[in-house]
Amino acid sequence: MRLVSFNVQSGRANQSWGGAVLGDDAMNDEAVREAAAEIAQLKPDVLALQEVREDRSRSILSAFAESAGMEHRRFAACRRAPSNFIARMFRRSRRGYGIAFATTYPIDYIRALRLPSWRNPMRRASGWRFRLEEQRMAIVAVLLTPKPVVVGATHLTTKQPDNRKQLRRLEDFMARVARRRGIPDAPRIVLGDLNTHLEDIQKQTEYEVLAQALTYPDDEPSSQIDHILGVGFRAAGEATTRRLAVSDHRMLAVDVD
Repeated sequence: MRLVSFNVQSGRANQSWGGAVLGDDAMNDEAVREAAAEIAQLKPDVLALQEVREDRSRSILSAFAESAGMEHRRFAACRRAPSNFIARMFRRSRRGYGIAFATTYPIDYIRALRLPSWRNPMRRASGWRFRLEEQRMAIVAVLLTPKPVVVGATHLTTKQPDNRKQLRRLEDFMARVARRRGIPDAPRIVLGDLNTHLEDIQKQTEYEVLAQALTYPDDEPSSQIDHILGVGFRAAGEATTRRLAVSDHRMLAVDVD
């Protein structure tokens, strides 16, 4: 099974792409198509995308999923409950900023999970102020491979201890889904931009790190904040990264069995 995670940074062309013009939507669209074509060459089975921007005239998820021949897909907007209710009323739930998931495998179960996102204090000269943290989301799916697999695709906060709590919430929910569907021992995968360095992620989860490679920033990566974790899997080779035409992250890919 080939797993790929990529923070697309809203499909913004970067300086690695010769046609990059910041703020030029047409150029950014062309860069997205080029990046999608490169990922399609990898023939991924599971694809997790972060910082995806979907609107009426432009679908980053469709560009990547269709290029890779991935029929099954899901977008989850990073909205709080009241905003999400309004978006659904006006049939705009499939638009906005969020995360996305696509796969070549049939899906037996899929759900967008709202992760705990608290008000985080910020110190200002005038005293403490509070700001509302971006609503963090996960997409949890049960894939019908020869043996059912539970997958969680997400984009976590940069703040600790909130980051650790969000990851624990996702792992607990995935375990509960497996139990309720009668597959308690099903292998599980978490992938995405976890906003945590490798040495820290190893301390805060019992999942095995399946991919080790520097992913950020895209031009001269010095850290790994994008991860692929698993239980019941092992890496079938070295992880690979690639600088694509969009984003300040590198794409992360690994084969597992």
